[in-house]
This record gives sequence, structure tokens and C-alpha cells, in this order.
Amino acid sequence: MTYLLDTHIWLWLLESPTKIASPARAALEAADELVLSVASVWEIAIKVNLGKLAVRRGVHAARDEILAAIGGRELAITSAHALAAADLPALHRDPFDRVLIAQTLIEGLVLVTADEAVPQYDVPLQWAV
Repeated sequence: MTYLLDTHIWLWLLESPTKIASPARAALEAADELVLSVASVWEIAIKVNLGKLAVRRGVHAARDEILAAIGGRELAITSAHALAAADLPALHRDPFDRVLIAQTLIEGLVLVTADEAVPQYDVPLQWAV
């Protein structure tokens, strides 16, 4: 199974892995592949620049570190992802989460999240808490 990590999940993996429940950590360890969306990198960079989030190592180092730690890959945002995100019902207003949901659906992934708004969508999930 291939898992797409929600933004907060990869931050937790770096800084507070115990926030992720044991069953979810076990699923991640057994995964065929772990994927990090460019949308998450973008979201974190914006929040750091606005002073809404602090990342100890900086965004560049955090991205490199998590990709190395998970042995995963980055997933680019395509126009298909953007259009699918725009077509989603307005159940979740966060544009980054909407892109992650669209990527999950288009790419046939499972989204790892603890965001309580995401299950409103018919999207494959691995609940993280």
C-alpha cells in the first residue's frame, strides 16, 4: 500500500512521532511506499514565513530529512490534481488539504491524517490518532 502523508503527519514523524497511534505507525512501517506532497512543503513554507509555525531545522532541511527518513518520494501537484481539488464539495476549506484529497483519489493512494474534516470525503484513509 502507498500512503500519502498529511502535512501534520510528516511534522509529527520528525518532531513528535508518539503523537501517531501505534496502529498507524505500524501501517507506515509496513507500507510499500510513503509519499510527501509538494502541497505540504508549500503549506509549511508559507506558515513558517508568516510566523505561524516553527520548524527547528528549517523547511529545506525538514523536507530533506523526512524524505530520507521515510525512504519516500515527493509528489508534484499537476493540473489534474488542481482541477480535482477545485471540483471537490466545499466540505473542507483548506486548499492544501483539498489538494491532498485530490491527489489521494487521482493517484490511488491512502491518506494518513488526523484531520477530522477529511473523512467527510470518500477517500481512502489511515487514521493516525
